[in-house]
Order: sequence, then C-alpha cells, then structure tokens
Amino acid sequence: MDDASIAIIVGAALTSTVPALIAAYSSVRTRKENSSQHGMSQDVIRSLTDEVRKNGEIISEVHAMAKAASYETRIRNRAALSFTSELWFETDSAGHCVWVNNSWLKYAGMLQGEALGTGWGNAIHDEDSGELFEAWDYAVGHGFDFGPYEFRFKNGSLVSSEASPMFAGDESVIGYIGRAVVLSTPQEETNDH
Repeated sequence: MDDASIAIIVGAALTSTVPALIAAYSSVRTRKENSSQHGMSQDVIRSLTDEVRKNGEIISEVHAMAKAASYETRIRNRAALSFTSELWFETDSAGHCVWVNNSWLKYAGMLQGEALGTGWGNAIHDEDSGELFEAWDYAVGHGFDFGPYEFRFKNGSLVSSEASPMFAGDESVIGYIGRAVVLSTPQEETNDH
C-alpha cells in the first residue's frame, strides 16, 4: 500500500467517525479505479479494500467499547449521587430529564417516572415556572451552562440550581448534568418566625 493510501486510512482512524471512514473508503476506491487504469493488480486492490474494511471494524469495536465504558461510568456516578443531600439530575441533549436522584425526588414530591422527560416541570412552583423554563430552554438551545438559578418547588422549598452541558468527542452537546442545593424549606422558614 502506498503512503497516500495509508495516510487516508490513518486519518480516518484518528478521527474515528463513520463519515471519515466512508470518505476514506471512497478516496481509496477512487485511487483504486485510477490505479487499475495504470496496471495495479487486483490482489493489491483487494488487499487495500480489506484493510479499509478491517480498520472500519476496529473503529466500530472501539466506539462500542467507549460507549459501554461511558454508560458504565454514568451508572456508577448516578449510584454515587443517589443518596447525597444535593439534588442531582441528568438530561438528554434536548433538556429532557433522564434521571434525578433520591433527594430531588424527596423535595419535588415525585416518583422517578413522574420526573422524566418534561415531567420535572410539574414540581416547580407556578410563580417560578415560566421564567425558569424560559431560562432553561435558552441554555439548552444554545448549549450554555444554566444558572445558578433560584426557584421554589411547589412544596415551598427554595433551591439554587445549575447545570452544565456534557459533550461528545465532536463537541456536540449530548446532555446536561446538574445539581440543586436546598436553601430553605417551609418548615425552616416557620421555625425562624
């Protein structure tokens, strides 16, 4: 295999993307077609094609392993955050809730299934919900950090919440991880008076 073909394949492998592999395969294929006009043997062409295919399979395996490791890490992190006093949550790239911890559920007065998707919004006090949703939608729509932002749950608990985007290897936002700290509860405010 010549240096140009190797560079094309290595470049695709380093970027680790399917479009890059497709482009590399197309480029090598074009080179093969041009080479066949210049007498390159079918064995060399087959070898080149097999090498591109093998590299694609290797990259697919690496992607699958990285995805599995990422998933396992997220599960471990969720388990570690499940019983902290801070209120933790995770969303998808559209800002829809995919997980909240036990403390979040306690203060929101919800079950896990009720908080998923956009259901978490049902726990926000009516006076705070419009402004909160607007700020959240703006942050998610632009891939920005959110907060810190203070709001009340319907039970009267005042919290300060913030979230940061999680990025994929290509810098695209894949979701948000966030936390809220309870500043006061209705019971605390009653005891202060």
